[in-house]
Amino acid sequence: LQSQTMNIRVGQYKGLNISVWELLTSHHLCEAEKERQDLLMKYKAGSTTVQKLMEELALLVEKTEEKRSSFTVGSSTLTQASKEDTEKKKHIFLKSVEVELTVGHLKGQKSSLWQLLNSSYITDEKRNELLNKYESGTLTLEQLMQSIIAIMVEAEKTVINGSDEAGVTESGKAGDDCPSGPIIQSLTHLSTFLSTDEFHGPSVSLWDILHSKAISKSERENMLKKYLLTIEEVIAVLNKLFPTSEGQSLEQYGQTASFLKSVTVQVSIGEFKVEGKAHSLWELLHSKYITPEKRKELIEKFESKMLTWEEIFQIIVTIIKETEERGRNLKFKGLRKQVSASELLQSQIIDQDTLIDLTLGKKTLAEVTEMDSVKRYLEGTSCIAGVLVSSKTDPSKKVKMSIYDAMLKGILRPGTALVLLEAQAATGFVIDPIKNIKLSVDEAAASGVIGQELHAKLLSAEKAVTGYNDPSTSQRISLFQAMQRELIVKDHGIRLLEAQIATGGIIDPVHSHRVPVEVAYERGYFDEEMNQILSDPTDDTKGFFDPNTHENLTYMQLLQRCVQDPDTELFMLGVNTK
Repeated sequence: LQSQTMNIRVGQYKGLNISVWELLTSHHLCEAEKERQDLLMKYKAGSTTVQKLMEELALLVEKTEEKRSSFTVGSSTLTQASKEDTEKKKHIFLKSVEVELTVGHLKGQKSSLWQLLNSSYITDEKRNELLNKYESGTLTLEQLMQSIIAIMVEAEKTVINGSDEAGVTESGKAGDDCPSGPIIQSLTHLSTFLSTDEFHGPSVSLWDILHSKAISKSERENMLKKYLLTIEEVIAVLNKLFPTSEGQSLEQYGQTASFLKSVTVQVSIGEFKVEGKAHSLWELLHSKYITPEKRKELIEKFESKMLTWEEIFQIIVTIIKETEERGRNLKFKGLRKQVSASELLQSQIIDQDTLIDLTLGKKTLAEVTEMDSVKRYLEGTSCIAGVLVSSKTDPSKKVKMSIYDAMLKGILRPGTALVLLEAQAATGFVIDPIKNIKLSVDEAAASGVIGQELHAKLLSAEKAVTGYNDPSTSQRISLFQAMQRELIVKDHGIRLLEAQIATGGIIDPVHSHRVPVEVAYERGYFDEEMNQILSDPTDDTKGFFDPNTHENLTYMQLLQRCVQDPDTELFMLGVNTK
């Protein structure tokens, strides 16, 4: 908006080419504050183009001038009353513009420009000078803000450089390691960017840094006592103690940093998607979305007036959108279909930092897939994959066997084998423990890992992975939702659900991966009543049978009695054939 200019035909700027932004923020429109805000909101929301904005702005200027002309009585000059009214409206406008401060006793608070102009930082003479320049149009709103912030920063530096010197010296002589009050206040109010294990962010106070675990008491004492120096020298020493990850010196951007910290905006995408929460431009620039190189480029262009802060904001929003879009295009292998990185974030399986690292190429899909916290939900942990029996030729050796083969050979009863195979199908795949491969039920039937007599029953169990069809809505629903709608017998459903939880988590059939319990609650795949049933099982809900002890057990209890095959890492149930 600062680079787009328009020719004004009426009023103070008649015949001049003035930037759209300068006109929008000038006192010229202080009498049309609501309309000005509406135009800005429409532009920021993307519901109007720059050209349309310029047209509406031109009409607003003409309308404002027409209103003003109605106050003239037989001459071209305003009456004293109307002049006072205009001044009052200008002051109201300045009261409506808020700035979040990062220095001084108002640090962390939002104050209007009018409050700052009338604060102890600004002398009467300076206030009048700034107001006159602003009202005459020689200072834009943005330049007024920068001037005020510069005065405040300089005032805080002066406190440390001069007025505290006696306090430090006196403290040193007395042998007291506690600095004077004004020094503490100043070091607390001066903040900077820092990225270390202990600190991360744009608003770390120098006082907090001095009292961090990296600086011993004696070092801190020495620094405070001999710091009859400038704040720049304090920061220079801290730089050596805390080299930032970007190699950026703490004092590098000075006044620019203070201004960018004071400009707050709302972002409705990515990790900043918290309704109603505002973030400073400085914070956005130091988010993981922006590389150090890009950050340096944007700040330098702002300092050289090649970019306005609004343009920087739009660039940041574009980068965040593009990053999020790449997250949707990054695909992991799910149980039956691919799963986007964004979906894993929504399911609380990866965090925002991991997503951004993926989109920036700092981490690969393979690296993230192998993370234990991710692998568990994409692949699950091992179910009961097969059985181990003693070799007939050498009883000291164990022989691996599939569940179905064990049933055919009479090692497992048909009912026991069926519930174990149903648990396999309901937790993702039927397992061939000999070849160490995972198969869908159709694939298992085609390759002979299961017989045709079990095909239909195992296809039914597999719906716990692929989803059940809700006859009333035709939507795909989960195992638990099918139980609620009585599409599956409750006892049977409990057995399959318990197997899912024991092998990594409840399966979301819509997105084709397992989810944490909290997410299962949110998506309606689980509830407190079912959690209570599974947490305190009775003989009625213990749906699995130990062929060795003839006990009814939960799936987790039976799984705990298995041994892990060292070659395949699959869990095998040892069966005594004697």
